[in-house]
Amino acid sequence: MSKDVIKLNALELTGPRSFFTDLDPRDPTYDKQAVGLKMKVQLLTKEKILIAASSLFTDIGYDLLAWDQGFVSALEQGIIVPAIRDEFANPTEFFARYKYKDCSTPARNFFVRNATHSVPWNLNENSSLFKQMFYSHLRDANSLLREKTLMTNSMAADFLALLDTEIEKDQSEQRYLRREHIYAVGKQFGQTVCSYVSNYANLLYRIAGSRVVNSESHLPQSNLTKLGVTPEDKIISDESIFWDIYVETVISFLNSAIRLTPERLEKLSVSNILDIRKTLLDTRFSKEYDTLIQMAKSAIDIHDPDKIILKQSEINNAARALKREFAVRIGNELLLKDTASRENSLWQLGNVLSLISTPALGIVVGVLSALQSVPEITALVSKSLSVSLQQRYEWFRNFINSKVGWSKEQRKVLLDGYKELVSYGLPD
Repeated sequence: MSKDVIKLNALELTGPRSFFTDLDPRDPTYDKQAVGLKMKVQLLTKEKILIAASSLFTDIGYDLLAWDQGFVSALEQGIIVPAIRDEFANPTEFFARYKYKDCSTPARNFFVRNATHSVPWNLNENSSLFKQMFYSHLRDANSLLREKTLMTNSMAADFLALLDTEIEKDQSEQRYLRREHIYAVGKQFGQTVCSYVSNYANLLYRIAGSRVVNSESHLPQSNLTKLGVTPEDKIISDESIFWDIYVETVISFLNSAIRLTPERLEKLSVSNILDIRKTLLDTRFSKEYDTLIQMAKSAIDIHDPDKIILKQSEINNAARALKREFAVRIGNELLLKDTASRENSLWQLGNVLSLISTPALGIVVGVLSALQSVPEITALVSKSLSVSLQQRYEWFRNFINSKVGWSKEQRKVLLDGYKELVSYGLPD
């Protein structure tokens, strides 16, 4: 039995959002654990995560989401949203009419039951945008595509003419540029060119998909290494911005003892992540985080008029701009405190809490040695052993808050977000 879903107008979407493409049933290198960690970062930094229905409504989508109540809740609450072609009214109709074999009956039942929102998109709009972008990059002698394939103007003209012929030969009801056409023409130019233009087309296809649902990433080249377009993607993916720029910048201002690691996020369940997310949304963390990425991108010169594909020098400039924006903002947040040394002390203390407890493992052996690692709290260790650990937690929290004077009036958005991440799960 079909049920109604809330259809979100793509043009009315606001706030930080993403079009998630790592959940890909056609990717032979798919890694469930890695994709799950990426999804956690998305949940922390985006208000909505859109996923193409042809990727989400699959057995691997079911395997990722169905066995974690946090993911189920995110789907039910419209945080994770399927992007469904506008010719399908709901997931039930999608499954009845869409021709593919990547979804078992249990998976179909799961998505029909739990998907409550959708973002409709138009196939013709997506196809036209994809063709416009690919043809534009072929015609541009200075594009990354032309630069890497060493295509001359005459080669590019021949490629375009052959593509038009392939489209005309297509026997489908709707004739439009398909990636299969690009692959067929690419083979006529040799294996190296074929491989490159096919991978490049995959990237542009994903970007076109994100644009028609109004959820384009600011720096969309997160899959370039996988696609073989460039050997460098560490500084442009959502995950690397979070770990290599945001987290590293916070640490550079504070203390390496409070390092947030991927292992920390892996230990948190998705339900834990949703709890943290509520606090981050209250403090406007995701909006501040997203704004800084926008500012960094606008600060650099990009050859591509659509600012879609960045060359390596532009990628490097983007990374430097990102680091600069985060450093300035975090530095300004620290100035809200009276002295940097006392702020650093807070983070040393705060980290002891994260060192001795995790939501997954509970209290960890070696509490006293952990406490003694921070000189300022040696006095606490010397307290009578009859003092309960719970009382010590309470003492820590009171001491931290009184020493730093953390208040809601102080908009320490990025630092508050980090503080929430490292301290979540500790006893109240």
